[in-house]
Amino acid sequence: MEEEKKTPEREEEQALPVQELPTDIPAEVRQKLAEDLNEQATEDLKQDVREAEKEEANDEEVKANPEMLTKSRLLKLLVKKQYVKLREVTEEEQPADLAELLEELDENNRLVVFRLLKKDVATEAFAYMSDEARDDLVNAFSDVELVSAIEDMSLDDAADLLEDMPAGVVKRVLEKSSRQTRESLNKLLNYPESSAGSLMTPEYVRLRQDMTVSDAFTAIRKQGENAETVYTCYVVERNRLLGVVSARSLLLSDLNTPIADIMDDNVVTVKVTDDQEYVAREMQRYDFTAMPVVDNEGMFVGIITIDDAIDVLTDESTEDMQKMAAIVALGECLMGVTIGCIWGYVRKADRFFTELYNIFDSVPTMIYMTLIALFIGQTFWIMCASIILFHWMYMAKNVRNLVFMYRDREYNLASRCLGTNLFRILTKNILPYLISVIILRVALSIPSTIALETTLSYLGLGLDVNTPSLGILLRNSRTFFLDYPYLLIFPAVIVSLVTITFYLAGNAFSDAADPRNHV
Repeated sequence: MEEEKKTPEREEEQALPVQELPTDIPAEVRQKLAEDLNEQATEDLKQDVREAEKEEANDEEVKANPEMLTKSRLLKLLVKKQYVKLREVTEEEQPADLAELLEELDENNRLVVFRLLKKDVATEAFAYMSDEARDDLVNAFSDVELVSAIEDMSLDDAADLLEDMPAGVVKRVLEKSSRQTRESLNKLLNYPESSAGSLMTPEYVRLRQDMTVSDAFTAIRKQGENAETVYTCYVVERNRLLGVVSARSLLLSDLNTPIADIMDDNVVTVKVTDDQEYVAREMQRYDFTAMPVVDNEGMFVGIITIDDAIDVLTDESTEDMQKMAAIVALGECLMGVTIGCIWGYVRKADRFFTELYNIFDSVPTMIYMTLIALFIGQTFWIMCASIILFHWMYMAKNVRNLVFMYRDREYNLASRCLGTNLFRILTKNILPYLISVIILRVALSIPSTIALETTLSYLGLGLDVNTPSLGILLRNSRTFFLDYPYLLIFPAVIVSLVTITFYLAGNAFSDAADPRNHV
């Protein structure tokens, strides 16, 4: 039997001695790791490695990058108990890439690997994890681990994490945290959830106007490790914001230049009570990477950084799209069903609505929407109303065809002879057979609305530029698409998946709601 060929990587890993658990891990956590890394767990890990290798066998990216840290390689280090090597390879990874890799692991393995990481590496990766993965870790953390994570995180991220936790856990964590962390977090947690105060961080670089550039560099070195950003420094006196100084200005100035000479005293600020969406729009408007926040008395209390603003805009975009899709779907349903019933049942109205449908259908919707945007406006409600105004006819036509087919059935003729009013005939005899069609049309209306809004906003004919939306985000990123056209694949795939998902769900619900399927 031929000896298995060993790669340099395999030889290196086999040459490594079995390591003890790192000494910087707290005793309580070491005990939990010892329990999780027993012989039975090792056997389970070996099975996980085999499954991971099968998954990666056909991965072209893995084949092209043999040194790439993968799920299987990470688990192999656990199996071999090479914890020092595990720390070394994870330390070399970008935090975002490491977070993505950790999310590929199952819940138990993710927890074990996370506990073995260096403290700073774990903290950075934790910040990039999805909410679901972070929740899984937090739920498994002991109080010691949770307090340690809170202490190492930036205050705004720690406050966001605590907001979603039970009150009892928050109280316990704050009691065990340092006094400074506890006081800072309590202030942030007391602000309304959607306010600028809840989004800001008090961690920034503070300068005085009587400093020189040389003194400023010294202050940055002292404060920069815990500061959210060092690219913008803030000149403060008695908690009053006097001006801002960019890192560029500091680097291009003589070391003896007074800060008062290079600071910008025309400072734009927001209040702690301002809405997060307003703050994000202001940052977008002024192209700021950080926005100073003052309280109601004008005292400087913190800053909001661009990464948090982008998160707000993304969340607001998602929320607005969901709201618009729901409003349009409901509007189309009510208008389309009402007109469709009249169109199909009242013979005298048939010709009128048929001609109206032909007029609307003969001109592309894009032309109608363009004219409305140019002459009326580009607000959220105008767009909702205009989409409903021109999309109701598709629902109405489907309803009309079915109503026309059912109106002269024997039971309906008998109902009319008995004097049953029109409303009762429509609601009791006909509409139950239309439910499936209505549900399917409503389901298709939601992705259709999202796609239409995205297209119009991307072309500058949809929502106002200050309104967060998928189309606006794509429009603002179009320069990247010119250089990297493959980036268009991702929004296209998302829109396609949304459409397919709603279509399949609509079909399933329509079949379930069709009374003919239950006879």
